[in-house]
Amino acid sequence: SVNIRVRSAPVTAAVAGGYNRLLYIVSNLTLDASRSSDGNLAPSASTSRSLFFSWSCSISSIIGFGSSCQNVFLSPQNLSIVSISGPSLNLSTMYSFQVFVYTADGRSDSKTVVVQQAPPGAPQVNIGSGTVKFNANSQLTLQSYIQAGFDVEAQWSASSTGVALSFSSLTAQ
Repeated sequence: SVNIRVRSAPVTAAVAGGYNRLLYIVSNLTLDASRSSDGNLAPSASTSRSLFFSWSCSISSIIGFGSSCQNVFLSPQNLSIVSISGPSLNLSTMYSFQVFVYTADGRSDSKTVVVQQAPPGAPQVNIGSGTVKFNANSQLTLQSYIQAGFDVEAQWSASSTGVALSFSSLTAQ
């Protein structure tokens, strides 16, 4: 006889736009976890009915560390996409926004986005990232967005197990 045990695939939380952000926010900030996935579903299947979301905010600066900042949410905190009041974020404070993604059967995952308000005129950098699976022999494309009122120089770097990885850029060096 053969016993076969079928296990549920994991839930994967993902937030568009990266997990560490230094932004000059004059309006509102949107955090989008709609790319989160349930491994039990086909990639093309809608997760709107299978995944549940819960967002929280806490202070991650030394002063006020661990204190709640739930008051900065402008939208319900049980949606995949939430709005944050940009003007409510203090310049000298670092905020940790955590999304907890779960299913009715108890599988879950979470991600934290750290946001800090930058001084006026500071360059804005956003790296589009999230959980990406790819074949080691395939090309991986990384994209970033940099906005500044002056010339800036940006450079990519990465390492794997302490060994530097090389990059080839599609833009002028």
